[in-house]
Amino acid sequence: MEALREMLTVARALRTPVHISHLKSIGKAYWGRYMPEMLALLTRAREDGLDVSCDLYPYTAGSTQLIHVLPPEAQEGGLDTLTQKLRVPEFRAAMRERMRTGTDFENLSLLVGWENIDVSTVTREENRRFVGRSVAEISAAEGVDPFDFTFDLLASESCAVTMIDRITANEDICAALRAPFSSVISDATYPTSGLLHPRVYGNCAHLLEEYVRRQGVLTLEQAVERLTSRPASVLGLAGKGRLAVGMDADLCLFDPARIHETASYAAPERCAEGMDYVFVGGVPVIAEGQFTDAVNGSVLRS
Repeated sequence: MEALREMLTVARALRTPVHISHLKSIGKAYWGRYMPEMLALLTRAREDGLDVSCDLYPYTAGSTQLIHVLPPEAQEGGLDTLTQKLRVPEFRAAMRERMRTGTDFENLSLLVGWENIDVSTVTREENRRFVGRSVAEISAAEGVDPFDFTFDLLASESCAVTMIDRITANEDICAALRAPFSSVISDATYPTSGLLHPRVYGNCAHLLEEYVRRQGVLTLEQAVERLTSRPASVLGLAGKGRLAVGMDADLCLFDPARIHETASYAAPERCAEGMDYVFVGGVPVIAEGQFTDAVNGSVLRS
């Protein structure tokens, strides 16, 4: 909340646009509590004439580097230095104490618990058995403390480990989606091994299937707007995001009743189903559900 208030204070002082990316409320104790307050702050700012917007990804789990369970000062000196420090008993003890009690950083092990933090990618063969399992499950099976397991895994992998972290609540996602100033992003990253996040291949289908068709949080038109014209407007992408004379002919043709996310956390490398045609600049890059050989995209600049 304080970070959001700070950004709005700066926006009021400078009369500058502000876009809040990845709007969410992390931690079991905060689920359902702070999202309404954050949205109310943004709404009041807009009523005061500020150009304020936000975005979110429509999943309760995120994905990032496992080093982010550590307090930020742990990365001082870089990852090579951190890899060495993780083998030092005194450093490990200090990190354990900070992570058990620290509230001055995004302390994921405290906020959501080790049971909600899964190992998703590693590089060493001997560690592949940990992929797709939570730190709580692994440490219990290995008979070790979850802090020690995490420190050992990071050290053995030179910190090159990613995680899937279940950090927010569906009710908060629904509230943010309903906000008329929100856009939907994927926040997708593409690791070369291990488990991707299902949003890599399923993000847009997930929004349409889960939050339009199943839960009815948005109408189809509202969902499409949050994926197209709204982010294009926020980013200042001329010619993008709307169907109108003179706009780029970027079109997706699909039957809303058939859109289906096939990816899951256990099997994320599956393409969504139901997208029949995709045109980029009027050129079909997907036709009858299959990729064509067309390469018609370009770097977008505002």
